[in-house]
Amino acid sequence: MADNLNGVSGRAPVKARAVIAMVMALCGTAALSADCQFTTKCVEDAACEATNLALVVTKDDLLLDGKTYKVNGGGTPLLRVAVANSLSALHVVVYKPTGDARYSRHLFRGPKVETYLGSCE
Repeated sequence: MADNLNGVSGRAPVKARAVIAMVMALCGTAALSADCQFTTKCVEDAACEATNLALVVTKDDLLLDGKTYKVNGGGTPLLRVAVANSLSALHVVVYKPTGDARYSRHLFRGPKVETYLGSCE
């Protein structure tokens, strides 16, 4: 039974859970923790535009837009990955310890992908 207006149940769709499991298996369990700032937003076939999006990744959570999402995270000393899901999207943050970062929001309705370019410390 759906529990929101988009008709999506409280659990991520099977494909989203499989993607989360695959990413985590490939990435290991390196420690996560970063404050991130994104300044460019790209949406599918549209031109990229300036934006100002901030998020925080901790060992257990992704803090975004005043909401907290549970994180599956990992990585290597050279690359960190945090994956979380909400009722409407799969959230993926990938960043290097040197600062380069990407955040993508894979919207279940559409489907549509928003990609943000920025940095994490």
